[in-house]
Amino acid sequence: MKKIISIALVALSCQSPDTRQEPEVVAHVPNRIALTAAQRQEAAIEVGRLETRTISQSLVANGKLDVPPQQMVSISLPIGGFLKSTDLLQGSRVKKGQVLANVESLDYVQLQQDYREAVSQYDYAHADFLRQSELARENVNAQKTLQQAKRENDLWETKVAGLREKLHLLNISPAEVERGVITRRIELRSPLNGFVTHINGNIGKFIPAGEPLFELIDTEHLHVELTVFEKDLPFVHTGQQVKFTLANETREREAEVYLIGREIMPDRTVRIHCHQKKDDPALVPGMFVRARIESEPRQLTCIAEQAVVSYENKNVLFVALSDLEFELVEVETGPAEAGCRVVYLPEKFDAATANIVVAGAYTLLSKMKNQEED
Repeated sequence: MKKIISIALVALSCQSPDTRQEPEVVAHVPNRIALTAAQRQEAAIEVGRLETRTISQSLVANGKLDVPPQQMVSISLPIGGFLKSTDLLQGSRVKKGQVLANVESLDYVQLQQDYREAVSQYDYAHADFLRQSELARENVNAQKTLQQAKRENDLWETKVAGLREKLHLLNISPAEVERGVITRRIELRSPLNGFVTHINGNIGKFIPAGEPLFELIDTEHLHVELTVFEKDLPFVHTGQQVKFTLANETREREAEVYLIGREIMPDRTVRIHCHQKKDDPALVPGMFVRARIESEPRQLTCIAEQAVVSYENKNVLFVALSDLEFELVEVETGPAEAGCRVVYLPEKFDAATANIVVAGAYTLLSKMKNQEED
């Protein structure tokens, strides 16, 4: 019996005092992960604090070349007509005052005819009004007759003035019409120096009133339109120097911020407009640009670049709540300099005392993903 008890005691003494395995995750809280001491050591987790550095806040922004609205013109007809002739093609260069096209219509003839008739009627009514006024001063005619003469005079005077303005819109000389020169054709002329960007018509096509026939653009005042995120807006001001490059080009061009948009777009960005310091006629509106907006050095808080990781299209980092518990935090970021990335912690964390994971962030992110899948 003693032998049996001895064997049992020996068997028990040979067993490991604790064969249980440590759980991989000891807590399940959204955006938080808890590790064991062994897991932390295996992941080589290191923490650090934000530091203040003097950083040159050069913002990188993308954008395009554009022109102000006053340099873009749509040419249309106030009264519809048939396109008779044009020598222009898309991309053609035009000068101010140059004839763009000739347009014909019977309506133009009718308008000139109406104008001549109105002038004739006005001349007669005006002469009659003067005659009736003279008779009224001599008390020869009735006051009602004078009033009727004045009414006819004013009526035809207004009609002549209205028809004259219509002729001016069509670039038809009222003086020529009064001399009996009537034409069925009008000329469309360019109001600026620039290029043709669009032609909406062909010979013989009827062009309705108000429908753009030509679209012109003046490229002498191209500006750089950049897109800047809302969080970077405090670092942008008028007068800042901008250096930009075109796609597939290494040469830097210079510009200057002259206007900052006052509307935040749905994607939380703002449009910044910059004047080129040297115009280049070879540039074309719509070209993609990549730019750097240079600013004065500032005292900013930053952390090691590897502390910030990308998760679901957001910039995040881990804040150590204790030695073994960490919270995933979304942060706004700024530029990086000498391996240090500018970050802005949420208000609930004290930027001076918060312990941030500076090594092992990707490992924590991977473990958190596995925890969510489980």
